[in-house]
Amino acid sequence: MEVFMRGIPFSMEQTQLKELLASVFHSPTYSLSDPRPLNFDVRIHRRHTKSGTKTGIITVPTVLVGERFLRDYGNNARAGVDVFGAIHFERGMHAPNRRVLNAIREHSYISPTVGPQPTRSTVSVERLQFGWYCTDEQYSVEWEMRFSAQASAELSYDEERRQFQLKANSPAGTTVMAVRLTQVYWAAASPDQSGEPSIFFYLNYPPSFETSPPDPAYLDDDPRLSALSMRFHSLFSGRKVVRRRKAGFDDTHLPIAQSTSIAIRLVCRSTSDIAVFRRLCRTARLQVDASPPPIVHRGLFSEAVRETYKQWAATLGFAVAFQVEAMISQWLTHVKEVVNVIRPVVDDVVSRLGADLASLLLAELRSRLEARVWYGDGVEVDENTTRTLLVTSVHQLRGRQTMPHPDLFYCNHLYITASSMILEGPFVERSNRIIRQHWDNRDCFLRVHFTDDNRLAYRFDSEIDLKELVERRVKRFLLDGVTVAGERFQFLGYSQSALKSHSVWFVRPFRASDGRIIDAAAIIAGLGNFADNPYDPRLIYCPARYAARISQAFSATESSITVAVEDMEIIDDIMDSTGTYSFTDGNGTMSMQVARDIAADQRSKSRVRRAWRMHDGEIPRVMQVRIAGSKGMLHVDHRLEGRKIQLPKSMVKFNAPSNRMEIAQLFEEPSPFYLNRPMIMLLEGLGVPYNVFQRLQDSEVRAAHALTESLSNSGWLLDKYGLGNSFRLPSTILRLHKLGVPLAAFTGNTFWSRMLTFAVNHVLRELKYHARIPVPGGWTLVGVADKHGQLREGEIYARVLTHDGHETYLEGPALVTRSPAIHPGDIQVVRAIGKPPEGSDLALGQLKNCIVFPTKGDRPLPSYFGGGDLDGDMYNVTTVPQDLLPPVQNMPASYTAAQRKYLPRPSEMKDVADFVAEFIISDNVGIIASTWLTLSDKVGIFDPGCLRLAELHNAAVDYPKTGLPVNINEVRPIQRHVREKPDWYKPETTLGRPPEYYTSTSALGRLFRAIDLPDQVERNTESSYFELPEIDEEGGITLEQVLADIRGAPLIHVALLQPVVDEVRRYLPSYAPSERTVTAIWSIFAVYASRLRGICAAHAVSASRSCMLSEEEAIVGTIAAKCAQARKRTDMTAKMREQTATLVNGVCAELSRGGQITSRDHLKLAWVAYRMSCTLSRWFGGQSFGWVALGEIFDAIREINEDSEQESAAAGVRN
Repeated sequence: MEVFMRGIPFSMEQTQLKELLASVFHSPTYSLSDPRPLNFDVRIHRRHTKSGTKTGIITVPTVLVGERFLRDYGNNARAGVDVFGAIHFERGMHAPNRRVLNAIREHSYISPTVGPQPTRSTVSVERLQFGWYCTDEQYSVEWEMRFSAQASAELSYDEERRQFQLKANSPAGTTVMAVRLTQVYWAAASPDQSGEPSIFFYLNYPPSFETSPPDPAYLDDDPRLSALSMRFHSLFSGRKVVRRRKAGFDDTHLPIAQSTSIAIRLVCRSTSDIAVFRRLCRTARLQVDASPPPIVHRGLFSEAVRETYKQWAATLGFAVAFQVEAMISQWLTHVKEVVNVIRPVVDDVVSRLGADLASLLLAELRSRLEARVWYGDGVEVDENTTRTLLVTSVHQLRGRQTMPHPDLFYCNHLYITASSMILEGPFVERSNRIIRQHWDNRDCFLRVHFTDDNRLAYRFDSEIDLKELVERRVKRFLLDGVTVAGERFQFLGYSQSALKSHSVWFVRPFRASDGRIIDAAAIIAGLGNFADNPYDPRLIYCPARYAARISQAFSATESSITVAVEDMEIIDDIMDSTGTYSFTDGNGTMSMQVARDIAADQRSKSRVRRAWRMHDGEIPRVMQVRIAGSKGMLHVDHRLEGRKIQLPKSMVKFNAPSNRMEIAQLFEEPSPFYLNRPMIMLLEGLGVPYNVFQRLQDSEVRAAHALTESLSNSGWLLDKYGLGNSFRLPSTILRLHKLGVPLAAFTGNTFWSRMLTFAVNHVLRELKYHARIPVPGGWTLVGVADKHGQLREGEIYARVLTHDGHETYLEGPALVTRSPAIHPGDIQVVRAIGKPPEGSDLALGQLKNCIVFPTKGDRPLPSYFGGGDLDGDMYNVTTVPQDLLPPVQNMPASYTAAQRKYLPRPSEMKDVADFVAEFIISDNVGIIASTWLTLSDKVGIFDPGCLRLAELHNAAVDYPKTGLPVNINEVRPIQRHVREKPDWYKPETTLGRPPEYYTSTSALGRLFRAIDLPDQVERNTESSYFELPEIDEEGGITLEQVLADIRGAPLIHVALLQPVVDEVRRYLPSYAPSERTVTAIWSIFAVYASRLRGICAAHAVSASRSCMLSEEEAIVGTIAAKCAQARKRTDMTAKMREQTATLVNGVCAELSRGGQITSRDHLKLAWVAYRMSCTLSRWFGGQSFGWVALGEIFDAIREINEDSEQESAAAGVRN
C-alpha cells in the first residue's frame, strides 16, 4: 500500500525522514509478530509545491500496516503533529510499484545511516543503464550493459578534471563515460527499493563517451575522415595516445543514445560501493539524494515505437515535423508519448487548420513542455490536455505573425554537438542577400551551429582527439549534408562574424517560381564571378578567401535602393607615394541624392521604429553597405551631383550581377569609448599612472550604485550603459520622471528592484572581469577618409552629435586606438582639428559621428592600429581626460602582407568545408591574446616575447581570410613563462581545476581587487509566477478574470502609477474599453509572453536544465549566470537583445496598428495594454509588457500633441 505525504519541509533529507518513520514502524505496535524490523520504502518527490514544501510516498508491505498508520497519524491526528510536525499523511491514489512492494516484503530493513566506511576510491559497477526519467518520477530502463570479470567497470572521480569517470575495460580497449560536475542536474545513491545498490545521475546534457585506444572497427569507411586521425593516432609515433569521443556508449546504444543519455543508472556490486560514491561526492562537493527513483521498463524508445514514429513523421510537412523533432531532441518528451498522445492531436490540427498554423501551435506546446523542466510544473501530457492547449491557442496565434520590419524573417536552428543534434526555433533573424533573393522559400534555409555538448565552443584537451571529433561531427556534415525532419540540407556558406562562433548556413533544394531546382551549388553560382576576377586574380585558388567573398552575401543587411550601372563609378584609390598603401581602403562616396533616396526607402519599411534613430528627419551620411561584389563604407561627398556613387577599387571584391544596395549599418549615433584590459595594459606600459584608471573606475562604481537612487539616475545610467534599450526602458523611465512619478511609487515592487539589481550586477561584472571602464568625453566612431585632402598628416576631424542634440568638435591632442590593441604602437596621440573653417570641404560635408582620417603621409593612419582600414572598422578617440593620453608613444607595428594558403586548382565548396573544420581546431586568436596579456603582466609590453605574440596575433586575426593558421607550437614556448596566472585572470567559473594565481601589482590587478561583486540575484522559480495566462488550469488566469478586473477597477487599480492615470485622463477622460478591445490586447499579450519565454529559454548560458533567463534579465538585456567562456555570454546577450527588440517592435506595431489608426486610438490600445499588465503583473511577461505599453502611451501622447500643433499652425496660416 502507498501512503501519500504532503508538507515535507524543504530542508528535510530522505534519510532523516526514513529514520523518523522507522521510529514509528519499528515500535511494538507495528511488529506484526515478526521479530525483524518492518521494512518499508520512502521516496520524496523532487518536484516542489507552490508553498515551497515537498511531497512523497511511503510504501508499506501490507494494507493492514498502512491503514493502521493512517489511523494513528493521518487526518491531522494529534500523534502525527507531535511526531511529524507539518507533514500530513493520506491514502495514496495509485497502486504501489510492484518491484518496490516485492522488495520490501522479501528483504530486511537496512538503516540508511548504518554501514562500514570503505577506504577505496573506486566504485565497482555491475550494470550500466540508460533510460528516461518519467513525469511520475519513475525511471524507465531503455538500454542496459552488464559487466563481468573479463569486461569490468569502475567509477572514479578525477579531481583534476572535476568529473566522474566510468571506465569499462575489455580486450578491445577502454570505454570511458565522463560526467562533469557542471552537467549534473541531480544525483542519488543508496540501495534502491529492491535492495540493489544503485547510483543515479540526471544530467543537463549527455556525458562524454570516449574510447582508448582507438578501435579500428570504429573508424569511418570514408578515407577523407579517417586518414588524418589514423596518422595522428599512430601508436608508433611516440606521441601520447589520446581518447576518441563518440556519440554513445557502444554501437548498440547509438540509435537511442541522444534521447536516453541524460538519465543514467549504475548498479553497484555491493552496498559498500554506495559509501565509496558518497565519499567521492563529498570530495567533489556534490549533493546526493538518498534514494534513486524506482525503475520500470516501459519501452519508450523501443525499435517498434521508433519505427512507428518514423513512418508517421514521414507523412508530415517539414514545418510540423521540425517542431515534433525539436521536442524530442530537447528531451521534452519521449517517442512513445509523441506516438500515443501528440500524434492524433497533430493529425487533427493539421487537417483542420493547415500545416503552417499547426507548426506555430506545436511551438506553443513545446514552450509548455519546457515548463515541466524549468519550473517543476507537474503537467501531464495526455491527449485531452494537448488538444485543449492547441485549440485554445489558435485564436491568439492566428494573424499574430506581424513583423516590425520586412527584412526580418523566422529561421530554424540546428545545434550539432559532440553527441546530439538539437533543433530550436524558429527565431527572428535579420535577413541577408541570399534570403531575400529566395524570399518565398526562406523556410528552406537553416542556421547550423557546431558546439560541444555544453553549448560552448570546442576546446583543446590534451587527452581527447579533437581533430577526429571535428572531422566526424563537423566536416562530415559540411561535406555530405544533414537530414533534418526528413529533409536533406546542404552546406551553403557563412558570414565572417558567424564563422567565429562556428555557425553556418545550410539549405535544402527547392523549386523556384520559374520551375528551376535551386540547391546550394546553384545559389553559389549565382553570386558572381570568382574565377576571372580582375580585382583579385588568384581569389578562386584560396579557399579561405573564396569563402570570405561568398560570406559577403550572408552578412545581415537590410535591402535598400537599386543603383543603376551608370550611377556607379569605379575609381582609383588614393595611394601613398610608393603605391604600397591605400588611404581609401574600403571607403567610397555617394551624392546627397543617393543618401536621401536611402533614407526615404528605409523610413518606408519601418512600421514603428528601427534600431537606429534619424534625428528630426536628418539624412544619414555615413553607412556600411554591400553593393554587388563590393563591400565597405560610403559617406556623402558634397561635390557629387545627382545620383552618383564612387567606389574605389579596394571596395570591389568580385563582379556580381546584383545592383541593389544593402545596408549593413547606419552610423547615426556615436558609441561610448570603453577601456578594456589590453588597452589598460598598453597605456600603463606607455606611462599612464594607475590613479588615472582608478579614478575612472571609482566614478563608475559610484554611478552604478546611484542607479537605484532616483528615476532620473536610473534612466540616464541605463542609457549610458546600453541596458534596457530593446524595451526602450531608459527613455520610458526618464519620461516617468518628467511626468512627476516619484521613486517611492516603486517601493515594494520586486520586479523593479530585481531589474535594477541585475543592471548594477552587469556593470560591476563588466568592470571586474573585463575592465570595461567608460571614458568620459570619449567616443567609438567609424573611420572614413578625407577624400579632398583637407587634413595634414597626423590630423583627424571628428564631430559628435548625440541623440539629445549635444554637439562636440574634438580639438587638441587626441588618443586614438582600435580594438583589439596588443602592440605598443596600437595607441597613438594625434591632433584633432576642432571645428573646420567655414566653406571648407569638411564643413560643407557635414559628416557627423565618424572620424575622418587624412589621405596624406607615408602611411594611412588607420593602419597604425593593428592594420585597420576603412571598410567599417571602429576607432576609439578621446581628448579628455588629458592624463589618459600616454606620455610615451611607440612606432606602430609594420607587418608584411599576410600570406595566403593557395591550392594548385580552383577552390570548391568541399575545400571551404575543409577550411571551416580546420578553423574550429586552429583558431588561436584567444589563446594568443590571453598569453600576451598574462605575459605582459609579468615582463611588460616591450618584452620580445610580447612583441612576438603581437605579430602572431596579427596573423591569427587574418586567418579567416588567408587560410593560414598560426601554429600553436609557436606560442607554447612563450606560454611556459606564464604557468602562474595573475589574480585578475580568474574567470567567473571554471570547467576544470583552476591554476595557481599570484597577486598582480599591475593596474589590472589593483582594479580587479577593488571591485566587490555581489552574488547574483536568486531567481524566483515559483511555478505560478511563470504560468502563461492562456492556460486555464489550477493557479492560472483567464480572459474572463482579466475582463472582470478591468471592469471592476478601471482607473484606481493598486498597481497603476497615478501620474500616468492622470495624464491619460487628460486625453481620454471617459474612455471605457470594450470587450473586443480587451480581447485583442489579451491575444497580443498571450503571444508576447509565450515568445518572451521562448527567448528566455533559448538564451540561457548555463547548461542546467532548470536554468532560464528571468523576465528582469530580458528587459534589462543582461545574463546574470556565470559562464566559463566570456564570448559565449557576449554572443548570447547580443542575440537575446536582438530577439527581444524584434518582439517589442512587433508589439508596438500591433498597438499602433502600423500607423494606420489615429493617435487617440493608438493611446486607447496602449492604455488598455498597460491596464492589463497591472492585472497580469504576477504572471510571466506581465511586468515587461507594462513597460512596453508605457512607452507606447508616451509615444501616442506625443503624436496627439504634434497633431494638435500642426492643426494650430495650419489654422494660423488659413487665418
